[in-house]
Amino acid sequence: MTKTSGPITMPTRIHAGSLAPRGLRERITLSLLALVLMTSACEGIAQTSDAERRIASEQLVIKAYSNEVPKVDALLSTFLAAWKTANEKKELKAYKEDIEANVLPALDKFVAASEAMPLGSTQLRAIHAPLVSAYQDAREAHRNFLKNVTVATMDAEYTKVLEAMDKVSKAEEIYLTSMAAYYKEYRVDLQQEP
Repeated sequence: MTKTSGPITMPTRIHAGSLAPRGLRERITLSLLALVLMTSACEGIAQTSDAERRIASEQLVIKAYSNEVPKVDALLSTFLAAWKTANEKKELKAYKEDIEANVLPALDKFVAASEAMPLGSTQLRAIHAPLVSAYQDAREAHRNFLKNVTVATMDAEYTKVLEAMDKVSKAEEIYLTSMAAYYKEYRVDLQQEP
């Protein structure tokens, strides 16, 4: 073997009758194919790793959110129980007093806790925000009811409260459907009460 001081150059002319260049070509082709396959596999692994990191990150967001749900649900139960009790009142004065003393404070606590939920991702914020907005509107409807209701306007004012609560029900349906899809996307089991 001889030593050269410059770059090694491959012959530009291949002899048709020689087996060595053909074998060399096959080895080079196979080596290049293996390199392409390995590069593709590495890119696939990198993409999978990025996807797994994104899923793991979102799972942490979900866990932080889910840890607060029982506290917020308890406040929601308190509000709904107070609202049910108030709706059993037959007289306007007793009803208004119950709304002011029990329903609005319970709703205020629930809305404040909902607003304070940890929302560590844009996707979770987009799911959570419409539900909170619906409850904020319901709170405003209850406040307006207290300000505006008289015996003569009772039906009209109460209808406004019921419409706001219907919007809450629709927002809850959308929220639950969206949360189920969100949890599934990030491989988390959504535990819904029966």
